[in-house]
Amino acid sequence: NNYSQCGWYVYIRDGTLFSQNGVSGRPGLGRPIQNNDVIEMKYDKNEKTIRFSVNGTECGNFFRNVNQNNYDLFPAFD
Repeated sequence: NNYSQCGWYVYIRDGTLFSQNGVSGRPGLGRPIQNNDVIEMKYDKNEKTIRFSVNGTECGNFFRNVNQNNYDLFPAFD
């Protein structure tokens, strides 16, 4: 499936994480996303991490070793 072949994803129904680096259904945000929640994604190019916050609460560094040298990154939530 697409979740395991390209990108880094948050499945908003339950907050789990998926990535092309082998992450599949790992706990992430700690809860489902609700209507009116604000999700912020931060990519740190030097640290090669992606982290999230929900409604201003930092959720931590969820994805490590994110190497995007050959392509652009676009936030995607499913």
